[in-house]
Formats: sequence, C-alpha cells, structure tokens
Amino acid sequence: MPRLLLIADRLDPGGAARQLTWLIGRLPASSVDLCVLGRDSPWCDELRHQGLAVENLNWRRSLEISPLRRLYERLTQKRPEIVHAWGSGALWPAALALRGDLSRLWVSAALPPGHLPSATLGWLLRHCARVLPLGQGEALACRRLGVPESRLTVLPPGIAPFTLPEPVRWPGLPDSARVVMVSGPIALHKGQLEAAWALDILAYLYPELHLVLLGKGPGEARVRSYVASTPRQQRIHFPGQVEDVRPWLARAEIVWVPCLREGGRMAALEAMAAGKPIIASQLPGLAQLIDHGRTGLLVPPRDVTGLCRLTRSLLEDPAAARRLGEAAREETRQRFDLQQLVDCYVREAGLAPSRG
Repeated sequence: MPRLLLIADRLDPGGAARQLTWLIGRLPASSVDLCVLGRDSPWCDELRHQGLAVENLNWRRSLEISPLRRLYERLTQKRPEIVHAWGSGALWPAALALRGDLSRLWVSAALPPGHLPSATLGWLLRHCARVLPLGQGEALACRRLGVPESRLTVLPPGIAPFTLPEPVRWPGLPDSARVVMVSGPIALHKGQLEAAWALDILAYLYPELHLVLLGKGPGEARVRSYVASTPRQQRIHFPGQVEDVRPWLARAEIVWVPCLREGGRMAALEAMAAGKPIIASQLPGLAQLIDHGRTGLLVPPRDVTGLCRLTRSLLEDPAAARRLGEAAREETRQRFDLQQLVDCYVREAGLAPSRG
C-alpha cells in the first residue's frame, strides 16, 4: 500500500480546507501524513486526535529556506509514493521540495480563487502526475489550461452529515430578526458587496430582515465602506471568521451564495446539508450541486434584482422555502455523501479501505 504525504497551505476555516479535513480524517492513518505550511489551527488538533501525523511548518513568507528544508527532510525520511499538494499555496513548495521530480506529485484546489492562474502555475498543473479538481467547474478550468484528460480525476462533491445546534446569539441581531447569511472569505469576487446591495433594497419591504456576512478577507474594507454609506448599516453584521458555522446556519432563514466567479461550493453544500433554502449564482460548479426550483434557486451572477426577487419569493412563502431546504438536505444524503469522495480518492491512490 503506497504511503501518502498531503501538503496543505493552511487549515483555516474555508471550503477546500474543510473538505481536506473531512477526507484525510477518513483515510488509513498508518499510510497518511500531513504537512501544513501555515500556522497551527484547531482543525490540525482535530486530526491529531484522530491519530494522524500533522506537522506545521509555520511558513510565513513567500520564500523561506528553513520550512522548505524541513519539508524536504520529511520527504526524504518518509519517502511517500504520492505527494499531494492541496491548495494554490502548496503546489510550488511541494515541487521545490521534490527538486522538480513531478512524477509523484498530485494536486487539488490549486486554482487561486478570483485570479487568473500564472504561467508557472499552468505549467506545473500540466506536468503533475495527477490533477484532482474539486468539482466540474475546477475541472473545466484545468482543461482550459491544457491539463491532459488522462491526468484528470474529478473528485465528487461530498460533505459530512451534521446536526444543527442551538442558534447563535449575536449583539445587535434581535431574536425576532429574519436572517439571510453569506458564508466564506470576504472578497469582491465572492459577491458580498452585491449581497449588501440586495439587503439595502429588501430592507424597504422587510424591516425585520438582517444580513450576516460570515468570514474575513481582502474585500472586507470595501464592503464595510459601502455598508457604512447606507441607511441600513445596523442590519448588516460582520461576525468575522468562525470555526463552526453550524450555529449560524441554525440562525439563518435563507443562505445566499452570490459568487461572481467559480467558488462557494462548500458554503452551498453546508447550507443544503443543514436543510436551508439556498439562492446561489448560476455558475457551473454551483449548478452541479443545485437543481433550480427543487433543491435551491439559481440566479445569474451580479443580478441583484433577480436575487431580491427570489429572496422575496421565499420570505413570502415559508412553506416553499421549507420544501426547498428539505429537498436540499435529502440531496446531500443521496448524491453528495462524503463517503463517495473518500471512496473515489482511496481507489485513485490505491489505499486500503477507509475508516468509517
């Protein structure tokens, strides 16, 4: 059975990192090691408690010799047959530590969100032994970069089942509020600016409606500046980055995934698994998950008017909203069970049967 070394740029809250955490927690611990380039996190501790070897390299700058040396030493000691870079920041350090030998280098989640890939990244993707994109949207982008079809294996969407805890309570968010939520890094391509604009429109019809923008990111200052200029600023909340999104999902009545470019898949899956009605951008990766009108609603990116119209239809018809949420939850059980992702990965890597 081959030995596998997974290299992640970080394990902070985020879609690709959460999917990696779920996946690696179900792989045979005796065959898998994990190196995290960034700082330690609660998810690292979670994996250690499951018996996995997790090492943090504390990589802080774009080029640091000491962490790179430690990564090379780990490769030399363990001699893994497969080195799997997970995340856009992990690919080139893995390639450097392998001294350019890409014959055992795999990669997933390598396309930087919201940016065009560099020529170097495109070259690395074309020459890796295997590219395992997370969903059809990322697979399409890899094909456009010239990744050979023979080296592509699309990992199916998957999410671990969970139950919702008690709803979170947040200062300034009344118990009587109707809450719409957006979850994920705050960046201009993620659509939080459009979400704030939509709330400003809907607020005229629904004085009890509030918007929660969960996360942090490079676009936060721009979004906060816009919110501060509106008369509804007290009804838009920025709780920051949280380790556990479930109490917030329990509080939300509707979840928006208003991405302008490919992304938001994990936020959509979490909302669906929680049984929440979802309105998402009509992008290939999200349309792969959501059957419009049955398990959620799709709207063209940047169509703020359309987002408001669909949101109003759900606010006015709670029974229809519940039906969407219930159908979405059942869809995750039937089509997007995490075990399908795990089984696909185990087969591809030639590992022993996964842990339950």
